[in-house]
Amino acid sequence: MANLKLKFKVDEPASFFHILDSISQWDIYTRIRIREYYEVKAGISKEDKKFIKKYIKIRKKYPWKVLDSDFVPAKDFNEVKRNLKKRLTKKEFGEVNEIINHFYSPIHKIYLEWHKVLEKRKKQLEREVGKFNINTILGEIENFYESNYNHPNIFIHLVINPSKHFSGGGANIRPPIHITIEPLDLYNDKIGIIRHSLPIILHESLHLIESQSPQKKWDEFKKKAESRKLNFSILREAIADTLVPDGFLADKHGLARKSILIYKNSRYPKKDASDLEHYRRMRWKLSAYLYPLTKKQIENKMSLFEGDYIDNCIKEFQKLQKHIKK
Repeated sequence: MANLKLKFKVDEPASFFHILDSISQWDIYTRIRIREYYEVKAGISKEDKKFIKKYIKIRKKYPWKVLDSDFVPAKDFNEVKRNLKKRLTKKEFGEVNEIINHFYSPIHKIYLEWHKVLEKRKKQLEREVGKFNINTILGEIENFYESNYNHPNIFIHLVINPSKHFSGGGANIRPPIHITIEPLDLYNDKIGIIRHSLPIILHESLHLIESQSPQKKWDEFKKKAESRKLNFSILREAIADTLVPDGFLADKHGLARKSILIYKNSRYPKKDASDLEHYRRMRWKLSAYLYPLTKKQIENKMSLFEGDYIDNCIKEFQKLQKHIKK
């Protein structure tokens, strides 16, 4: 971990895929704001909708951590197509090729508008990373997850984000050495705006690191949670949040954007809430309740899998579940 390097990249296929995926809205976690932005910039015609329908069908067959891996690490579309040929059937490849060709012109035009500011933010982030002891934080994450992350690099792909108020990222690419980041307010050069991405980078890097944790221990944890009818994905993500972006490690190293404890007062999702609303509200609220457990665990130099940490996390989640409104 001592020699791990964060390498920032700006390549068109990553932004193209990010926009295409968002246009399709094939999954609840795609970005609705990107679709709304695209509709304003280029519109969505009846013909577009036919291609989107085809894309959704293929995308659901090759979901998160699959089709992402053919686009995001690629430097150009020739590489994308070589990757797709290896994964897709001949018929599927022909259809995806048509989809790329159909949407290439409007998305390429958008990419050209954002390319310079993405490159500028890349340089700004490279400078900011050097001001913080990122490797120390990553090492603490590695210890907490009992991980053996032995790759020399994490590649951070910056993608288009027209929002001044919302940003995010993803770690859906295989092999697990790549993440995507949507930098906040790209035309704003204030230091706080630039640094806003650093905790998100750490959070997504965390997911790469935890993917190299002992699988048997994760399986046992998952079995224990699901036997109590708890959403393991929410629990796992809430634990990650207690470290970064606004958790104990972010706070310890001066990178927290706000106190994670504010989520204690957030609203519970209603019984009939959408899947996305339920996921987000439970994740955020749970993270605030798990924060003291994680803080104590790290201060005692113990991993996630040691002692009664997991059992205590499960107990907190069970308490929250009882308060969901019917």
